[in-house]
Amino acid sequence: EHACMALHDKANNLLKPSVPPLPVVSQQMQSRFKLTLIKNAEAIFAPEVINAKHILVGGTQVVGLLDDQAAAAIEAMPSDISTRIVDAKGCIVVPGFVDIHVHITGGGGELGPASRTPEARVGELIEGGLTTVVGVLGTDCVSRSLENLLTKCRGLNEDGISAYMWTGAYRIPSPTITGSVRRDICLLEQCIGVGEC
Repeated sequence: EHACMALHDKANNLLKPSVPPLPVVSQQMQSRFKLTLIKNAEAIFAPEVINAKHILVGGTQVVGLLDDQAAAAIEAMPSDISTRIVDAKGCIVVPGFVDIHVHITGGGGELGPASRTPEARVGELIEGGLTTVVGVLGTDCVSRSLENLLTKCRGLNEDGISAYMWTGAYRIPSPTITGSVRRDICLLEQCIGVGEC
């Protein structure tokens, strides 16, 4: 039981510094701060096979890989400690995938307005196993903008997806938000480089 409470305290300490208290917290926000026990996994890959069946997650971070006894202790915790239990029996657990070229604000447009594709939705990204994306503007830098791409990244980050962006587009000189590629990379937290130039 002591080890169980230590894991709980560790998870809560990971959450405290990163999130200031909010006056109104949505259901979606509340779900980010719970402990989640993923139990009975057939296998866990990270990317090698790990000799464990249970994973304890605090917010968005893995807090520990648990044996059967520790997992049972987590399940037996008092009801005032909010823990979600996910039974992964028969499932293989893998880390989230990273896609470094995603048209998160939509793509296409080369053949005219009817050829444009819609924005990526967070549910679609999650269903595809993505936990991290890097957004690109693509060929359409007339009806889509880097400002829109940056805003979409920030929204996805709020929804629990790690989202970054490449500045630039298929145009010379390369479009930027701040007036230069270097300034975009240095001053915009989500901008990690230049792409599609």
